[in-house]
Amino acid sequence: MSSLPPFAPFFLAAALALVLPGRARALVLVALPILGALNLYHLPDGTLWQLSFLSNELEPVRVDRLSRLFGYLFHIGCFSEALGCSIAGTPEAADSWFMGFQWRIAACSECQRHLGWYFDRVTPGSETDFFYGLILDRIQHE
Repeated sequence: MSSLPPFAPFFLAAALALVLPGRARALVLVALPILGALNLYHLPDGTLWQLSFLSNELEPVRVDRLSRLFGYLFHIGCFSEALGCSIAGTPEAADSWFMGFQWRIAACSECQRHLGWYFDRVTPGSETDFFYGLILDRIQHE
């Protein structure tokens, strides 16, 4: 199996679903979760993608045993402020998605639901010393 990023089969299937007729479209949509799971299972451990963005090194696709076991993918947004978030735990540099940053848990101040992570630089002194990485479908707008 190839080492496609986990989202690639879904993008390809979405493009095919736009142009395929009835039964062929249904077949693609039924096969998609199976092929996506197989692709995720066969991805090699480690970082598959790394890119620089605004003086930060990002790892949008990184595979470890936990991600392969659960195959749980979510989208995070990076924010400079997060009203209503409380920060918990000790700073942890291991397994950070952002090189040079350590993380702690960010939770709702009222209900304590996990909302994402708070990242701050291991060595402060840059333009961006901290930010919040929040799971987008857990954010409430009022």
